[in-house]
Amino acid sequence: MQKRPIIALCLVLAVIIVAVLFAVWPSGDMPSGVVDPVAERGPEYTTSAGCRECHAEAYDSWHDSFHRTMTQEAGAESVVAPIDDVTISSRGRSYRFYKKGDEFRVRMVDPTWEAQRKLKGLPIDGVRNPPVIDQQIVMTTGSHHHQAYWIKGAGNEFRQVPFVYHIATEQWIPNEDSFLQPGSHERQTQRWNDNCIICHTVAGRPGLELVANANNQRVGRFNSSFVEMGIACEACHGPGGRHAEAHRRTGTKSPGSESTNRDPSIINPARLDSRRSAAVCGQCHSHYFPQDAVPWNEYGYTKSFRPGELLDESRVIVRYRSALKHSADMKTDQELDSIVSAFWKDGTHRVGGREYNGLIESGCYQRGKMSCLSCHSMHDYSEPNDQLSKNLSGNESCLQCHNDFADRLSEHTHHKAGSSGSLCYNCHMPHTTYALFKGIRSHRIDSPNSQTFVKSGRPNACNLCHLDQTLQWTVNNLQRWYSQPSVPVDQDNQKIAASILWMLQGDAAQRAIVVWSAGWKPAKEASNDDWTVPYVAELLVDRYAAIRFMAARTLETSNVQIDSRYNFIGPEYERETERQRFIDAWQDSSRETQPNRNQRLLFDTKGLPIRKEVDRLIRSRSEKQIVIAE
Repeated sequence: MQKRPIIALCLVLAVIIVAVLFAVWPSGDMPSGVVDPVAERGPEYTTSAGCRECHAEAYDSWHDSFHRTMTQEAGAESVVAPIDDVTISSRGRSYRFYKKGDEFRVRMVDPTWEAQRKLKGLPIDGVRNPPVIDQQIVMTTGSHHHQAYWIKGAGNEFRQVPFVYHIATEQWIPNEDSFLQPGSHERQTQRWNDNCIICHTVAGRPGLELVANANNQRVGRFNSSFVEMGIACEACHGPGGRHAEAHRRTGTKSPGSESTNRDPSIINPARLDSRRSAAVCGQCHSHYFPQDAVPWNEYGYTKSFRPGELLDESRVIVRYRSALKHSADMKTDQELDSIVSAFWKDGTHRVGGREYNGLIESGCYQRGKMSCLSCHSMHDYSEPNDQLSKNLSGNESCLQCHNDFADRLSEHTHHKAGSSGSLCYNCHMPHTTYALFKGIRSHRIDSPNSQTFVKSGRPNACNLCHLDQTLQWTVNNLQRWYSQPSVPVDQDNQKIAASILWMLQGDAAQRAIVVWSAGWKPAKEASNDDWTVPYVAELLVDRYAAIRFMAARTLETSNVQIDSRYNFIGPEYERETERQRFIDAWQDSSRETQPNRNQRLLFDTKGLPIRKEVDRLIRSRSEKQIVIAE
């Protein structure tokens, strides 16, 4: 598998594209007896209800997790958004959400019609009297940060209502504006059957099949199925039917995890070697393609992978060198953007939810025995947000193996013990991964290295915390503290704080990471953050909607509080007005501290931003297209 994956990658992509093309069922051509995506347990599986009979405590901890609620039937307990006679407009379309009895419903232009027109290269906007449907919302995805909603489409499809509900800010966001991608992207509606079903259910099977329509033409139809909604027990432990039946038959309970009596019919990831244990999580938390797209279209991974196996035989794990080597072979700009944009130039994967890609590039994995369970737990976690194991939310995780640093922590970090600068995670797993409108810790565990970050442009841990310092300052300290070779940097990086250069001049990935960091509490404390406001405000008019959203949220954490009417997807002139209001309010509120500001923050002798320099950096901004495909 090692050398052949990317040779097959382009072929795989081509096959998938062909499959997608014939998978959309033309309206009015559906045969009778269509089947909705259904739960089909079969004798192999027992579902979480069966596991609960013996494993009540493990069931309860799973039940309290966000894994369980990743996919749910739409109902009063699962729907987070206030869906009760709400009308939302976006890009010339209106969407009316309302309740009818116990049902949540939406009235909208038919997303299947839109998908068909896109495939034919026809416009979907500006069409008079497009077909409108009134459908029940039948399913939800997500319950932690966002929630998406699904309706039934043609050919047994589930189609997404083209919005997500952002839970923390309680606002509806058009799907295309919820990703880090240029604002030119058109309206996006996802199909659940050959996308989300794979990881957001147990044993999800797309079930794409060729059948005859009324004109006796062979067209694609989905006959999708799954064992259980959400990420449940058997997604990680494998099919439990034999295991449960054996213990029911003998009248005995399954031995606990501390027992040495092992049932070969069930998998416990904690008992696997590090590679196979990590693969249990990596089956979903990775960037990959199927090794063979043809059977995948029908079966997903239900026939090619079981927990306890390695991923190589079922998936092509996308890695930087092979992806870059074959980027010229990509068939469309969209393919190229989604592959190349997934990495920093040092080969570090930067898409959230793909932590396995970072882990396998780490020395702790390659030369050690690290797995996901070295830090995380599905059942014995301290809190559900990150599911870090109890007592492992601090340096304890790293000291399991690197205990020699325990008694000389400050000597190693050159920061006070107990400070954010002496937290291993902050230096070796900085927030350089992006998803869900925020920076996420990189799971490629490495050390700040001047040669690497100067060459690659990947923001480094030092400057993401010390926002007020230059790249030259970091290079100098790494040379003095760790004897790293000195690396030449350009004139701007010698004189101007790295965060300002990334915000004003950097590409979209750099801007996204640093604008989030400007609102991160440890960085605010380390950098006397009041000075960041005028630079963050510049990103209120960024051409990437996701960056505008993060800029607004970061400004909410600042000392400058105004009655802002900012709408990150509102008209451009309104966004410009709010940008100037924040800058003016900052100048009025911080006059006393302005004279103390220094030149590396691009302030003049009056403590105000040097507008000429700000404009120069913005004019030289990298406009390289970035598409982070979460």
